Amino acid sequence: MAAENRKGCPRNDLEATVKLLQDKYNCTVRVLADESNDLKAIFFQDEGMKRSFSNYPEIIFIDATYKLLETRMSCFLIVVEDGNGESEIVAVGLFMTEDGETLKWFFEVFKALNSKWDSIKVTMADKDIKERHVAARQERSHKAASMLQKKRVLKNSDKDHELYCQLLTPYAYKHIERQLRLSNEASAHSNSAASANDCECKTCR
Repeated sequence: MAAENRKGCPRNDLEATVKLLQDKYNCTVRVLADESNDLKAIFFQDEGMKRSFSNYPEIIFIDATYKLLETRMSCFLIVVEDGNGESEIVAVGLFMTEDGETLKWFFEVFKALNSKWDSIKVTMADKDIKERHVAARQERSHKAASMLQKKRVLKNSDKDHELYCQLLTPYAYKHIERQLRLSNEASAHSNSAASANDCECKTCR
């Protein structure tokens, strides 16, 4: 099953991959297997990922990519937003299947390895991620997790936007507020050629 490189060495060898992650990249690695000892999932996280989550644990974003690897494993990412509004990957999961048991295992491992888990206030996930509700249904000690789409929140009412911004760290809030202001200014500039009758601003209404 394993693909081979030019030297004939397997590139998808599990033991070699785990050893590489641990020895070269200083990653914490966990492996899930089924009753037949066949691989179901891999979790890994390096020290930089752990620090990023520890610094910005309030909101986590969950996304996945498909058919990216030769093994056709799904690549799941847990991401946070730092003080500059930049995305930081804080955990990676490679799944052979996306069943509820595997996802539950993934989040339980993440919880066990990260003490700031209790500081999570919101969990955001794309609607296309299967079984994502498992993350919100786990038994955990922090108050609650809302499965939301970031894009939807930013395009929704002012009340939703205000709630979203309140949950962000102050620096990230300022960054997004500035982005929205610049976007509004650019939109206003592009519509400056419109007639007064077409204007929807408060002054012309």
